[in-house]
Amino acid sequence: MFSLHFSRTTWALLLTALVLGGVVYVVEGVIPQQQRRQDAARSRLVPALEVAQIRRIIVTTPDERIVLQQSRTQNLWRMTEPERAIANAATVSFLTNILTEGQRQQQLDVAPEDLGEYGLGEPMAAITVDRRGEIVPTVLVLGQLSFDEQSIYVYRRTDDPFQAMDDSTAATEPPASITVFLAPIELRYAIARDLSEWIDRDRTEDLAS
Repeated sequence: MFSLHFSRTTWALLLTALVLGGVVYVVEGVIPQQQRRQDAARSRLVPALEVAQIRRIIVTTPDERIVLQQSRTQNLWRMTEPERAIANAATVSFLTNILTEGQRQQQLDVAPEDLGEYGLGEPMAAITVDRRGEIVPTVLVLGQLSFDEQSIYVYRRTDDPFQAMDDSTAATEPPASITVFLAPIELRYAIARDLSEWIDRDRTEDLAS
């Protein structure tokens, strides 16, 4: 049997190496991972949003308004406008997944009068997200496709641009600039649907019978 004897100096060097190794692991491993997760969370289309927090989603276009309400007790989505029906789970899930996980890409500050250059002066759609426990909704306004047609121009506001302005809204000072960003093209795919794709006809008829 061999016995190893270490001097105090050797033990000190070993302990120093272990401490330095731990510091390197934290600095080069743990901290960057945490930073990446925080950056990803901040760059989401709707930061810190979880599906369970969503009370209502309103998809508005120049021609249509679709209102989807999430039921707390039955764990399903119902359409309340323009029809009263059970919403198609796959269609809604595709949209909510993009809203909660989709990432903002390149962004730029745009003067309000220049929004038309990005298709945002007369937007193709707006998506309003009402979160439980919050009074002010988040509205994503969708403009035109990017040059490579892989993304879509979007900006966030707190009111629906398709609704007529009342006197209080009209009196509000416009911001000096608006942050416009690129969102995944899937956001457009998620809402560019026929009304029939939003409705689960079978479940709606089963509940009605």
